[in-house]
Amino acid sequence: MRLLEQLGIKTAGDAASVTLHNYVSDRSVALLLRPTLNELRIGSGTCIRIANTYLIATVGHNFDGLALNQIELLPRGGNTEASLPIVAGQFRTSPDVGWLEVDSEAILRSNIKAVDICQLSPLVDEENNQVVVLVQGYPGERVKAVAESTHCPHVESDGLLSLVIPPRERSKVVPFVDFAIEYPPWDRSVDQLPLPVPLGISGGGVWQVPTFDNQVLWTPGQSRLLGLVESWQEKSRELFCVRIEQWLSVVQQDRSDLSVEIDAAIAGWTKKNLW
Repeated sequence: MRLLEQLGIKTAGDAASVTLHNYVSDRSVALLLRPTLNELRIGSGTCIRIANTYLIATVGHNFDGLALNQIELLPRGGNTEASLPIVAGQFRTSPDVGWLEVDSEAILRSNIKAVDICQLSPLVDEENNQVVVLVQGYPGERVKAVAESTHCPHVESDGLLSLVIPPRERSKVVPFVDFAIEYPPWDRSVDQLPLPVPLGISGGGVWQVPTFDNQVLWTPGQSRLLGLVESWQEKSRELFCVRIEQWLSVVQQDRSDLSVEIDAAIAGWTKKNLW
């Protein structure tokens, strides 16, 4: 336990948080968005496998005004030599979702892993139960430029445990489209930590954290992707997130070739009374 204690990991919960963050980060990418040669914006996304197709789930406003050749996808820790080739993409502004298809052979050659469609899940009954989530993405302030002349960045994943909450800014949340989470936590328990401003986390995944209750063995694979970070309200300390079923519905509209697999996933939600 000395190594874990040296890392500040003293309990099973601490260890689970680190394990879950690594699991989620391995299935994520940073979006390098270049409106011009001298301008770099950051977005976030999650790699999802539907049948034999690999899609990056993100939000639509990340793509505003950009062509596909102005977007690069990097796994965490990667540089531009590790960028993933984009095959196709579409986005919407209402709901605020977008997808990018990545070459499947390139995915298999890379170190990125993918979320299976069965790990997507609607958020259930957030008004009565405070669902614990992990929000993950790539804050722009933590993307380190290792060579300014070549614009070759090193991307660093960040994550925070938080709670789904009834939004303070209710007028900004559309029922059954968006939900809100605390950022930073309202109890101010992490105010003393160097929590990054969440600019760049747009499109990052919001994951329901699996609990230890009634489980013989805890694994990060029990986590479920509930939504994608959409916007941040600094004054009210909350992130607004678009629900993952909204993203999946748009993909089904755009990609009829994936409709059978998507219908099967939605049928699975219905059987579990999730939707």
